[in-house]
Amino acid sequence: MPAENDEKRSSGTSESVPSGRDRLQKRATSLILNQKKFLSHRPHPSPPWHLDLLGCLASLDHEAGASQSDRPKDTGMTNLSQQVQREAQRGLILRILVEWQLEWMPFGELRLQCMRRAGYPLAEADLQFHLNYLRGVGYVETKQLRAVRAGLELTAVRATPKAVDLVEGRISEDPAVGE
Repeated sequence: MPAENDEKRSSGTSESVPSGRDRLQKRATSLILNQKKFLSHRPHPSPPWHLDLLGCLASLDHEAGASQSDRPKDTGMTNLSQQVQREAQRGLILRILVEWQLEWMPFGELRLQCMRRAGYPLAEADLQFHLNYLRGVGYVETKQLRAVRAGLELTAVRATPKAVDLVEGRISEDPAVGE
């Protein structure tokens, strides 16, 4: 009889106590669901939630034991934490560009601002991917500046009026851009 009670207790505790990964995923999901409510109270947000969210995502990735370079490229449905992280990165990029008030921003400066605000470096290839995506949906414009004699080339980026409307909530939210 006592052995049966021990089995019930041990099986009951494993089901009732969520793993660390489950807790992190639940926390990331709740942050995403609450972000719109949080942002609706602040006209020009500088939200602390994105640092908490990105910390959760980094913990999930660390727990999984794989870096982005170790993972296979999109083999169907992407990992939830990667998807959420990409959306948050695109939202951060748009907020930075909108704060520049439709002025052209050098690519390197954008990358530096992303690193300062997110708390981790964003790979150049990832930033370029996000800019290509945002340009495709009409939220940013890019242009190449060249100094032929000096042999210099610079990419400049700026937000469009559509991006300003998205960030300020005048148009419906885009699920692919974490505001």
